[in-house]
Amino acid sequence: MKKYDGNKIRKNREEELLSILKQNPEDKKANLEMARMCLLSERELEAIGYLEKGKDESINQYQWIASHLVDHFYCRKLLAEKLKYKDIHGENALQKALQITGLHPSKNAGITVSAALIVKNEEKHLARCLDRIKDFVDEIVIVDTGSTDNTVEIAKSYGAKIGYYEWNDDYSAARNEVIKLASCHWILCCDADEILDPASIPKIQGAITRPQFGAFSAFIKSYMQNEESREIFTSKIIRLFRNFPDIKFEGRIHEQIFPSIEAKGYTSAEIPGFIFEHYGYQPSVMEEKKKLDRTFNILYAELRDNPEDPFHWFNLANTFAVSGDNYSLTECAEQGLKLLKQRKTTSTYKEVLLQLLCKGYTETGNYDGCLEVADYALKNGYYNIIFQTGIAHIYFLKKNYEKALEEVNKAIEMEWDYDLCGDKSIFEYKKYILKGDILLSMKRYQEAIETIDKVLTIKPDFHKTKIMKAHCYIELKEYNHAKEVLNTIPSSKELNKNKFTLLCNCYFSTQNFKEYIQYAEKIFNLRSYHPTEFAKWAYANEVMKLLPNLPLAEKIYQEISHTDPGALINMSRIYKMHKMNSEAIQLLNQYVEKHPLDQNAYLNLADNYFDKKDFASAASQYQNALRIDPNNAAAWLCLGSSFSELGSLEGAKLGFSKALELNPALHEAKDMLDLIIKKEESNQKESIAQ
Repeated sequence: MKKYDGNKIRKNREEELLSILKQNPEDKKANLEMARMCLLSERELEAIGYLEKGKDESINQYQWIASHLVDHFYCRKLLAEKLKYKDIHGENALQKALQITGLHPSKNAGITVSAALIVKNEEKHLARCLDRIKDFVDEIVIVDTGSTDNTVEIAKSYGAKIGYYEWNDDYSAARNEVIKLASCHWILCCDADEILDPASIPKIQGAITRPQFGAFSAFIKSYMQNEESREIFTSKIIRLFRNFPDIKFEGRIHEQIFPSIEAKGYTSAEIPGFIFEHYGYQPSVMEEKKKLDRTFNILYAELRDNPEDPFHWFNLANTFAVSGDNYSLTECAEQGLKLLKQRKTTSTYKEVLLQLLCKGYTETGNYDGCLEVADYALKNGYYNIIFQTGIAHIYFLKKNYEKALEEVNKAIEMEWDYDLCGDKSIFEYKKYILKGDILLSMKRYQEAIETIDKVLTIKPDFHKTKIMKAHCYIELKEYNHAKEVLNTIPSSKELNKNKFTLLCNCYFSTQNFKEYIQYAEKIFNLRSYHPTEFAKWAYANEVMKLLPNLPLAEKIYQEISHTDPGALINMSRIYKMHKMNSEAIQLLNQYVEKHPLDQNAYLNLADNYFDKKDFASAASQYQNALRIDPNNAAAWLCLGSSFSELGSLEGAKLGFSKALELNPALHEAKDMLDLIIKKEESNQKESIAQ
């Protein structure tokens, strides 16, 4: 079933009514229906005019409209008196409403507010929460469900009315207890790990003058991760509602008040700008409170009682998303969507359920499944920037970069609907991160840098994007720019590996081996042992004529040798630097048994024998190397040196001659050959003289 668009339906109906009234301005039913529509769209001053023309006490809706208009303007009067300002329009409208209707304000009309919380061990958060609401609410009522810290004492210090309830894994039961303590006209429900945005207060004050609504939704901005990324998930939840008799929450968890409000004949409305900032989903808070375990237990209990309720499957999918279990998330989201389709009714959470299913499919590699869900969302009126960005991400993962770029550019042009629930950071900056990734993969590095800079304009301290930017500079061989960016990233467990790796790349590429060695060892100390980095580290130490840290080298070798055969050669080079030629020879012999065609291994083996002054073995290994590639001038030079040490002038002469033949600029070979020729001439003279 397609998404219900109430605004569009109301707009169409209003146009029909205006057309009717244009033909017959005295049509009482049309006037009253227009008065009701104005009342429910917060255009109360307009509503008075339609009410006056449509006054007919025999029409059912007249009394409801009339009483709520009177109550609204009466509440406006109360608010003006409380805040000490003049509301001329409101006062005039109240007098006119009283005159038209002959009614008096209802006994339950008023603007007092009770802040209602349930708490347990919230001493770290409660004061921060209450500081934001204490000055505009009329009372604070709190039910404690078993705190063992200073929560209750903190609550009392704010003058709160305290109640106690033994926790029984039922949020509704606890919230219904706190409602019983509330004595005001309206109830503001919040949690201790939330903070009310100060700009929300005038919005709330405007809402409590509108008793035609039974409840108002707030927008909850949940900060999901660390301070740097500040990933924000927005949701809508009823947080302000009339204190009707017998009102109650329903559901053990993710409790709902609206069914109780609706049963009394009232609807709810949204208040743009009514915002709570929620910190309870941050990993540290979740772990401290064991929140996930508790949530899972209650949801499983709900599903045992109501296995066909899609709302419970939706909540379970959402909880698996927070825990990072994407396979379970996918299964639950699929089941929830299946049940919703069977019911063929609209729901307030279906759009988020589709988002969750897209996430599950993406994270588990079912890319086509994600595209199908996005297509379903488009066809059923749920399409938004979240789905569009998801499509771009899928094409990126499928390495169809041209299509991914086309789709992400569409996302960048889209707005964030004020009532949209989901990851708002997609709109704020993630769309640019994705575009930067796509451009990086397309090797369009300068464009990628320009896109990443848009992220850094919005979030200057989002250091993960600086890693991307530095990567682009390295690909452009602009190493100084890369280092400048990397040096603005503070040390952190999360970022150090990538930061140090890119710095290593910069320093190695510019042959600043001293700095390279320093950062390579920082990477190794993070227990990150990459074979390529190990080889470069050994090489850099050779060039700098430094002795590598032997215990560190042996530790790295043990970690990578079972997956990287080349580790044997690199470890042997390090042993050679430490003059541990026997250990190097042992490793190299193991290597050449498995890789008999690796010339480099034979050369390393020969060099170690030469250092041990085992010139015969050295000559043998140089010959093995030359059988693989006879055009290696350096190998012929070393073979000549080995024969020279053995006293074999013919062998030495052959080695040096071949080296010069292959590389005439090899002066060492020429010098050695000249010495041999002089020695031969000297020997001949001595022989003749004898």
